[in-house]
Amino acid sequence: MKGIHLKSWEIEDDRVHLIYEDDTDFYVRKSDFDRAFGCIVSGEKNAIKNDFSIK
Repeated sequence: MKGIHLKSWEIEDDRVHLIYEDDTDFYVRKSDFDRAFGCIVSGEKNAIKNDFSIK
């Protein structure tokens, strides 16, 4: 089974808007995005959402 991966992102001040292949989205802190860039852009949506999303 193929996971859902990142389609695009938009930097908005101190947070980053992540948009996924299934057209769902959420935000992460820019500091986390910068620190874990490779993980966030290549990771599967549910794992990234659990680990990095801003509530």
